[in-house]
Amino acid sequence: MKKKYNKKRYKELTYKYPTIIENSRFLGLNEKIDKNFGLTFLSSIYIYILISFCLTIFAFYLQPSSLVTINNIFEGNNALIFMLNFIPIFLVISLLGTIFNNPFLSCTISSILLFTASLANKYKIAYRDEPFKLSDLSMAKEGSSAVLNMNYAVNKPLIFTLIITCLIFLVCSFIYRVRHKYVKSRIVFASILLIACFTLNSTVYSNSNIYNNIIEGRTTYHETDEFNSKGFVYSFVYSCNNSVFTIPEFYSQDVATNILTDKNNTKKEYSFKPNIIYILSEAFMDIDELENLSFDNNNYPLTNYKKILNESIVSGDLVVPSFGGGTAYTEFEVLTGINTTSLNYKTNPFESVTPKMSSVPQLLKTQGYKNTSVHPGDAWFYKRTDAYDILDFDKKIFNDVFNEEDYKTEYMSEKATYDKLIEEISSNLNNNQPDFYNLVTIQNHGPYDGKYNGQTYDFNTSTKMNDLGKDITKNYLINLKDVDTELKKLTDYLNSVNEPFVIVYYGDHLPYLGPEYLVYKQAGWDLSDMNTPETVLKLHTTSYFIWANNLAKQNMDTTFVTQNKVKDIPISSNYLPMILFEVIGFENISPYFDYSKDLFELINVYYGNIRMKDNVILEDVDSIIEDVISNWKTLQYYFIQDEEVT
Repeated sequence: MKKKYNKKRYKELTYKYPTIIENSRFLGLNEKIDKNFGLTFLSSIYIYILISFCLTIFAFYLQPSSLVTINNIFEGNNALIFMLNFIPIFLVISLLGTIFNNPFLSCTISSILLFTASLANKYKIAYRDEPFKLSDLSMAKEGSSAVLNMNYAVNKPLIFTLIITCLIFLVCSFIYRVRHKYVKSRIVFASILLIACFTLNSTVYSNSNIYNNIIEGRTTYHETDEFNSKGFVYSFVYSCNNSVFTIPEFYSQDVATNILTDKNNTKKEYSFKPNIIYILSEAFMDIDELENLSFDNNNYPLTNYKKILNESIVSGDLVVPSFGGGTAYTEFEVLTGINTTSLNYKTNPFESVTPKMSSVPQLLKTQGYKNTSVHPGDAWFYKRTDAYDILDFDKKIFNDVFNEEDYKTEYMSEKATYDKLIEEISSNLNNNQPDFYNLVTIQNHGPYDGKYNGQTYDFNTSTKMNDLGKDITKNYLINLKDVDTELKKLTDYLNSVNEPFVIVYYGDHLPYLGPEYLVYKQAGWDLSDMNTPETVLKLHTTSYFIWANNLAKQNMDTTFVTQNKVKDIPISSNYLPMILFEVIGFENISPYFDYSKDLFELINVYYGNIRMKDNVILEDVDSIIEDVISNWKTLQYYFIQDEEVT
């Protein structure tokens, strides 16, 4: 006799198993499935806990150089760190599972999100020495482009394992169902989870004191090291809470306006107004820094650069905010004089450009300069086109004006870039006004492995270098040779024209020379401890020079350079515009740069928690210096964040 089911029971089964309940002959099978595979509400919670524990272990395993491993989870404060990483995963899985009333569907979604973010963190650290953060989602287009051009070796078995794990959860989501809807229980549990999320986030996961002091006796100078020591999940959630600027405790608008008023001078008209060229040289590195590399006499890649360096007004080491990428941060600092590490920038700095900044193009505009930007990349990259408008650039040139033959591999060649700059200079000669050019090059962008197959560049090394290291080094040297050739072409041209020109040339960051600093290590760099101030500074130091052509050189003022021994000390990149204004004689052009000059006499390098005077890293600074730093940060915050305008 056919077994009957009431209407309510039939609807419930149909809701849960629509693919099985197609006709009445499967009702017996469904009853067995419901009996053998149905989950109670309590068993779902057990699943949330177990899967969250496993996913937390996965997250630590995927994290490069993690200080917490499976073997030492319960050693020292690692248990606390593990729990701080476990809790967000558990809350997300539980909340999604409660909403969908399907634990394994929640596990599938959560594992995909976690694995994707963890892999992004793993490869971003390897590729750029920067952890993955929420702000990277706004740069998804740029990131996908970088991934497509990246030749980094992918751990295929690992990727396969993660995919299989997600598929297992997905299959289980169709088999294992919660027996009943448990509507009231789900509402109560979801409410508890939401309250827990809000409370923990506001009291724990946004708390700087907890984050900075969770590892006793350990001062962290390196953001990647912070993520590795505290776990990706916990650090990611903390960074989300601190992804925007917050008003510093010491901030006062009155202090900012008083400083600007005290240092405000009557606008000056300067008699000597040379044409100025900023050149951001993508991933430029003085190859002599890799001491174990050597070249035959006719094969040295920077012959012209060295000659120009010797002729320069000032040159030296430049401490920049990024390594292996993040061009916009250094460009922003050199254009605005604002130190991104002092304000702990978490997002694209060009998004914080305001009209009231004391930026180089804005200040030069008040002196009658015409401002032109040349960047042979996409206009949307780092939102430059909008930022350049606010910074008062009169003309913007991006890659849409170049031709296909101007590219060298996937990037615009140095030759085409410098040719376009010279074309612009030539068209503006004798226009009865000084010009400012901001040039951003791009050919030397990494990665470098496999970039110029079939081309060779001979070099010698006193240390053992594997095939990948040799290939990366060879391709980077090919780029440097092109940089050197075009730089000579430009300086020769500027010496031939009948107008004064000044070049401010700088590297935006060191190049990414292979995973885990491959070439640097093979060339003899000691990177055994990434968390020392010395190592952090070494990885964030490039080169710069300020050069003048024959007509400009005779009017340059080297008093500030000589008095402060600028040639003998490293400087932070935010000081570069102030030094430029000093050597061309634009004294008191801006109250902000006057204050920067005061700070420079106390501290010439400021990188996060690291401060340096001359060539000495300061362990502590006195209250006078702290007050100057506090006021300097107040001014910077006033320019980028406060809506009030003096």
